[in-house]
Amino acid sequence: MVMPKHAMVDVPYIFSGITPRCHVTSLQTILEYYGVSYSPSYLMNLAGFNYGFRYSRKGKVAFPFPNPPLGPWEFLAYAADKIGCRTELIKDRPWADTWDLMKTCLDRGVPVLIARLNMKNLWKVAVPIPHLVVLCGYDEQKGVVMIHDSALGDMGEGVQYLRTSQLPEKSGRYAEFSIEDFKEAFDLTGTPFQDFGKNGFVILKPPAKRQSVDWREVMERNSRLTLGQVEEVIGKKIEGDYCWGPEGIVEFGNDVEQAFGLFDRPEELLEVLTGFYMLTFELGRSYKSDAHAFVAGLAAADGNHKLEQASCQLRSTALQYEQGLAHLDLLFNNPSVPLKDLKGRLAKIARWLRGASESEKRAGELMSQGAKTLKTVQP
Repeated sequence: MVMPKHAMVDVPYIFSGITPRCHVTSLQTILEYYGVSYSPSYLMNLAGFNYGFRYSRKGKVAFPFPNPPLGPWEFLAYAADKIGCRTELIKDRPWADTWDLMKTCLDRGVPVLIARLNMKNLWKVAVPIPHLVVLCGYDEQKGVVMIHDSALGDMGEGVQYLRTSQLPEKSGRYAEFSIEDFKEAFDLTGTPFQDFGKNGFVILKPPAKRQSVDWREVMERNSRLTLGQVEEVIGKKIEGDYCWGPEGIVEFGNDVEQAFGLFDRPEELLEVLTGFYMLTFELGRSYKSDAHAFVAGLAAADGNHKLEQASCQLRSTALQYEQGLAHLDLLFNNPSVPLKDLKGRLAKIARWLRGASESEKRAGELMSQGAKTLKTVQP
């Protein structure tokens, strides 16, 4: 019998900050609840989420990771499968059935991974924001659900940049949201993420024993993501104007140099550059540094010269993003920069991006070559 309330107080909380890593953190949270421990870096590199690049001129989206409009579910499912988990994705059922199923899981001590929510409904922000969270409890008498939201932190510090007064009142550890808002957040109709379906959640069963991983397959997959072969990796055609991999970085750099057509609106340009796109460079530096370190470790464990070279190219990519970020910081600290100086600064950022494109391409090629001779190792 489904109870009117139940809270799982022993589910660990892991804070990932504002970085788009909610899928890996949610997976890590549930695994640790079951006593299975993997580092975030291990899961990220296994999922392949910190390899590659995507850019959409129309959507003004530029991120140093490859997730398509369907979101990070494919990457989470891949990583979970490789470590021996069993995942059951349930979606497109009536809300009443979905709600009863989720409550039944919680009543039995099974945390629920919510594979895709529109956080516009929960965070009360202006735009749709896809997000993965872990449902840990509910109280129908109070009309709330209890969620581990890896982006919030204990005091809501993780998403302060969204400028909403509600979030500082929340906390990532068992943050309470209304059941009605939670229900509405499952509906992605009319957003770029609607193809995922409606009312989707995942029941995840941990591995019976620790699995070995064939890193030859994983590194070959990550090399293809790095080279922009995303549709081949996920096995489906992606609609939209997305440009992937090294080519996407070049296109983004060209548009940066041309100020996205906003030279006559410098205030709007600086808001775009130092707001959304500063995150692009911050993540580029962070994600590529992490990929560099992991591939370097794999190369050392295997004595693989090609992977060692690939790791150096990934490090070069990270440094290019770091240089671009430094120039954005200068613009942020000097918003009244003259137009001539602004054009020069944007040209330098574009050059760093073109350098990142070259490093990414070379890294992908070397990774593919190294994967062919890589022994099956478990670092």
